[in-house]
Amino acid sequence: MNEDDQAHYDSGKRVQIFGKSEAYKTALNTIPDYPSWEVKLSAVLLAIEVAAKTQQKDNTGIAGDKTDLASIMIASLMKYSLRAKTEAKGLKNKLLLDGLSHPDTYYRGSADIIMSRANAVKDLMKNNLTLLSVLDALQITEMETNILNFNGSKDLPTSFAKEKKSTGTDLMEPLKLKLDDAIESIGDLVHSYFPETVMASNFDLTSKLIKHGRHNILEVHLFDEAGKPITGGVVQDENSDKMANADDNVATIVSVKTGKGSFKAEAPGFVAQIFPVRIVRSTTTIVVVKLKRIN
Repeated sequence: MNEDDQAHYDSGKRVQIFGKSEAYKTALNTIPDYPSWEVKLSAVLLAIEVAAKTQQKDNTGIAGDKTDLASIMIASLMKYSLRAKTEAKGLKNKLLLDGLSHPDTYYRGSADIIMSRANAVKDLMKNNLTLLSVLDALQITEMETNILNFNGSKDLPTSFAKEKKSTGTDLMEPLKLKLDDAIESIGDLVHSYFPETVMASNFDLTSKLIKHGRHNILEVHLFDEAGKPITGGVVQDENSDKMANADDNVATIVSVKTGKGSFKAEAPGFVAQIFPVRIVRSTTTIVVVKLKRIN
């Protein structure tokens, strides 16, 4: 997700958490149309998550498969062409000798060039089987199979990129429009049924679009075991000196190190809790932490 995608998604997640909080969910569920919009909000957030996962996929495995199949194909061509080349030299067949005298670097270039050269060398050996006693039909079949396998893989990275775009990147803009519509509709309902209330004001703050830039951000929402927001909390990165005080019940740490990290959440009157989080580059990771009260 780019910065704008992430900002919209974060806004939607905050609205979702807002609706599930003990402070507001009872009141929100008295609004006749709210439950259906809550379902729509959850559905579009899930669709954005799926599209984002598609965007994050890479073709390393596919490209690796393609490279491996190319290596297998070239190895078989070199093995049998060297045998045939030696025999062609003994037969003093210059035409055949020249056609088989290629190093493995000959099979470099675009996939189409590699295919063209591989087929040409293989066909030269196949068409001269009656002259080449060192080869037989099974070895020709082996080379043909390896060539076919490579041919089947050579377009996979391109196909993968097209699929990734159509099922990931291209979906983001229409999904953001749906998300904005859901957030706006929920906001209209909140202001309609509970005008000029703290809840309405907090909804506006919650749903505000915030662009942090391309940072690794951890956003921690603190609740007690009953689901009530905890104010006055602090979240500490155990692996650095970074920390953040909770604004209402949300603590945000910017520029967190990517990968698996360890964090501590604490608040007056509650037992401190250490929790692990995997931080993804250029992404806001939202975590809900429930703290136990000190008996």
